[in-house]
Amino acid sequence: MSNYNNGYVNDLDANLEKRKELIAQIKEISESEDVDLREVGRIERAWKRIPRWESAYEEELSEEFDSYLSKLNSRRNEYYQANQTKKQEIIADARELLEHAKENKATSRMNELMDRWKATGSASREIDDVLWQEFREIRKSFFNARHELYEEMKENFGKVKELKEELIKEAESLKDGENIQKTGEQFRDLMTRWKDAGSAGRENDDDLWERFNAHRQAFYERQTAYFHEMHQLEKERYQKKQELVAKAREILDTNNFSKENTQAMKQLHIDWKEVGYCGRRHDEKVWKEFRNVMDQYFDGLRELNEERHSQYINRLGDAKERKMNLINDQQAQISRMEQLKKELLGESAVEEMEAKIEDRKAFIAQLESEIEDIDKTISK
Repeated sequence: MSNYNNGYVNDLDANLEKRKELIAQIKEISESEDVDLREVGRIERAWKRIPRWESAYEEELSEEFDSYLSKLNSRRNEYYQANQTKKQEIIADARELLEHAKENKATSRMNELMDRWKATGSASREIDDVLWQEFREIRKSFFNARHELYEEMKENFGKVKELKEELIKEAESLKDGENIQKTGEQFRDLMTRWKDAGSAGRENDDDLWERFNAHRQAFYERQTAYFHEMHQLEKERYQKKQELVAKAREILDTNNFSKENTQAMKQLHIDWKEVGYCGRRHDEKVWKEFRNVMDQYFDGLRELNEERHSQYINRLGDAKERKMNLINDQQAQISRMEQLKKELLGESAVEEMEAKIEDRKAFIAQLESEIEDIDKTISK
């Protein structure tokens, strides 16, 4: 074989080995989760620099390389599209933020958008340039608005300083307030007004805040001591209420609904009110326990009274029936006396019989009056 042929073969073999090496590299990239597009571009450029020898095997290698490259191009397009969508969302958020450029924390939010932009990958050089120009114009308008706000704020610093001086005086007058709860609410209102007042300028803010906060802390130290004392007091009240529950349960367990026990239960309820509030953690729970025992006792008392009342009504009914029987008996006696009176001959005997009849009628009237009283009692 001539030197020319030997050189041709050697060059062809070397180029084929380069192509195989590049195929291995691009295959590895195509199978990985993270794709370095710059590395793909380097490999593609290296492939194009290799001379072509128009061999059949070379065509096979080209087809294999193109298949991996096509796969990566598809992923690159998806990557570009995803980044384009992200940047368009950032632009939309920036445009919305522009409408609120003068609000608190707007600058930090715009800086966050810039951080998101930097963290977002490329959407292709051409798209990147267009999107960046749009984003940059919005940022320029945003910071112009912030500058206008700052100029307005500088004009307002003097007014804010005067307002905060007044708030400091209010805080000083409140720090020794005796009504801890009310004073705490007033300090919370003062704090809201302080925040709403805004800045009095960097050279004034720290000094004003230190003076204002000193009065707040003086009150909060008193408030802490007060709540500690209240906690101890509520603990003692809770123990007293537990004792009242135990006493009420002891009376309930006797199952004796006497006048003395009923009065004792009523007194326990009075004592309960006098104990006072024992804290959000325990008050409702211990009240339910006490109320349950009280309800059980007075439900039992009511049932006993209802039973006694029922028995009383039954006795009244029996008494009414006896009186009605007496009336019937008296009416029968009157009928017999009227018959006997007709048979009497002496005037004195007739008068005596009539007197007896009147006595019977009077007795019947008395019985009817008593029955009427019974009916009224029963109807109640």
